[in-house]
Amino acid sequence: MDERARLTPKILMISNQPSVTGALTHFSLQQKYDIVLEPVSANALERWAEVQPDLIVLDINFPKNLILQLVRALREETFTPIMLLTRGMVEEDVQEIYDAGVDDCLIKPISPSIFLAKIRVWLRRSRTTPAHVLAPLKACNTRLLHAERN
Repeated sequence: MDERARLTPKILMISNQPSVTGALTHFSLQQKYDIVLEPVSANALERWAEVQPDLIVLDINFPKNLILQLVRALREETFTPIMLLTRGMVEEDVQEIYDAGVDDCLIKPISPSIFLAKIRVWLRRSRTTPAHVLAPLKACNTRLLHAERN
């Protein structure tokens, strides 16, 4: 694998909003991010496992309960930061979404520069490899395993 390609941050964008996705993808590509688009939220877990992104962006027009299900399912599998773009929610819904595992909730419309700044912040924090994806360490007759997640 090319060293530059390996270091390019990967962003998985799960979105059923083509107009918003196109604009945000355009601005993100200008920053040289590897953007993987997934228009079907039911495929989110499969795509996450395939892509192993540094950041997940959700821009889906679903009822809150479906968003919560998706976020919880992703959070069971990964510590990857999750950003949610939304048209607006009442405070209690936003709190519930944060409690489900979203790291950042952005209200649309959002300026491209703020969106990219948020992406940079979350990419800075996500560039470490979680222990559960690493192979066990071996030294002589000793084998160190990572702790299982609850």
